[in-house]
Amino acid sequence: MTVPDANSTVVKPLTKRKKETRELYARRFEAELQIGKVLSLEPIQIFELLKNRQRDAADYLLDETIVYLLREPERGEHFRETLYLELNRRIWKLLKKFYTRFSNPADFEDFRQKIEMAILKKIFDITSDSADYAQVNFGDFVVKTAKVAWRGELVTIEREKEIFYVERESDDENSVNDLENRAAGDPLSDYTMMLKEGLAKLPPHIMIVAELLLDGWQIESKVLGESTISKKLNVSSRTIRNWLKEARLILRDYKAEVRK
Repeated sequence: MTVPDANSTVVKPLTKRKKETRELYARRFEAELQIGKVLSLEPIQIFELLKNRQRDAADYLLDETIVYLLREPERGEHFRETLYLELNRRIWKLLKKFYTRFSNPADFEDFRQKIEMAILKKIFDITSDSADYAQVNFGDFVVKTAKVAWRGELVTIEREKEIFYVERESDDENSVNDLENRAAGDPLSDYTMMLKEGLAKLPPHIMIVAELLLDGWQIESKVLGESTISKKLNVSSRTIRNWLKEARLILRDYKAEVRK
């Protein structure tokens, strides 16, 4: 890197310890060296370094260096905002590998923003060492954070795919019991009508989702080209899941009313 030598500049050590060995995390030698040099530069000089986007170039500003500088609040808001935008761009590139896991681009965008906010929250929290690993291996830090969040997304998706199936199975069992316990015995068509009336209580946009789910449609799918509710309605799966939460409350109140 063609920057002034700054051996006298003290780089703050990391304080977080590894769970397995209890050893302190340590930055890579090249990151430690670069941070020491960059700390002696003026903001305008650092901004010049940011213009170089060739990762194999000698004066390329490392991810770990940017993370360190972002945790220096005394450098001012404009300085941190410029670094934040560059780091955000790099996070986006790292998260692109998760794009193919989403059938709807809007869902990926929600996921990406969620990860970015989680990462930046840790980095900007200078009272915590939770982002120390981001100064050891930033790429791995981002990917691991995303994988944990992705597992949570899968759990949520699987739960919500069953919302109306569970509701329908429960209603089917109750209908059998009701029919057996009634002396006169209502025709099954009456019970079917009750279900239809229940769906009719839903707002139009939610009723469409409910009907599609009951017809076997999925909210989203990893299979390329497969029709999904998200694609059909052109809304994100997160939006659909919020609608389903609202639907459950409406149907629950309706069932309580008709069973009085």
